[in-house]
Amino acid sequence: MDVAAYLRGTECDLGLSTAKEWVEAAKGDFVDCDLKDYLPESWARSQFVFRGQKNSGWGLRPSLHRTIVAAGKPLTEANLARAERAVISAAREGVGSSPHGVSKGSQLGLNLTDGQLLALLQHQESPTRFLDVSMTGLIGLFFACEAEDRLDGRVFVVALPADSSQDEATSDYRAAKPWLRLNGDHDLPWPEVRTERNANGDWTTSVCLVDAGGLDPRMSAQRGVFLVGGLARSYGGMTHYWSEQSRGLLAEEIAELTSLQIYHVTGRKRRMTQPFPAFARTLRVPAELKREIRRILEEDHGIAQGSVYPDFAGFRRLAHNLAARA
Repeated sequence: MDVAAYLRGTECDLGLSTAKEWVEAAKGDFVDCDLKDYLPESWARSQFVFRGQKNSGWGLRPSLHRTIVAAGKPLTEANLARAERAVISAAREGVGSSPHGVSKGSQLGLNLTDGQLLALLQHQESPTRFLDVSMTGLIGLFFACEAEDRLDGRVFVVALPADSSQDEATSDYRAAKPWLRLNGDHDLPWPEVRTERNANGDWTTSVCLVDAGGLDPRMSAQRGVFLVGGLARSYGGMTHYWSEQSRGLLAEEIAELTSLQIYHVTGRKRRMTQPFPAFARTLRVPAELKREIRRILEEDHGIAQGSVYPDFAGFRRLAHNLAARA
């Protein structure tokens, strides 16, 4: 499947021609993006989050999903669960002096739930089923421009139904859509796999937001939350369409575009009625503007590599030197 070609059909053209205009639009969380025109009428209020990717031809795929596919394995709920359990087990117990290079002294996650541990590992670049997003358009724009200056970047604007239950301390995804809590009684807040390929219907049709709180300084710096949900599949009224054409996409093709059940709306002006848990519209950031956008973000908003990826290990060395000389 040509993901780049499909995503071109999901783009909203805001007529932004300069780096300054892009930053101003992001500062307003891309309020002029026409995604609201597509949302179901029942979504009187919506929660918007933003994901920037430095390559405009990449779909929305969490790192664990990409790892499984790269290993030549089918992307199924069972394979996700097995990989997830292996990562959690290694983090909690260590693996001795195995080729993995993790010693028994490297156990992680004391007093954290399995879900909290995975959230922490995600921000330390271990593969998980979480997809990083930000609550602010400025951070989404930064990630779309942080590297690969020869390639266009892309900002995904994702809408989910607003839900007051985000304040409830619950790990039951069915009671807390679209917000999912990681500090409940369950080891993991998503259900067990029912078949080799799929989980139960509720999870398959769920896309939830996860706020992991202050587990990692990066999360606070990036205004970061996560998207998580069951594997997308095409059936019944849950059909994705190829740009302006009427051809439905196969499940394998959908997985390249988005492995979560997020409907990428196209340019056809119509309000959605299909029962999707989340909708997305995208903006393609021209490669030639990336460098200047980064400069403005740093000078005017303090958003740069050093602030978005806090280097506490480096600062620790500096702090020791400063304290010794003071």
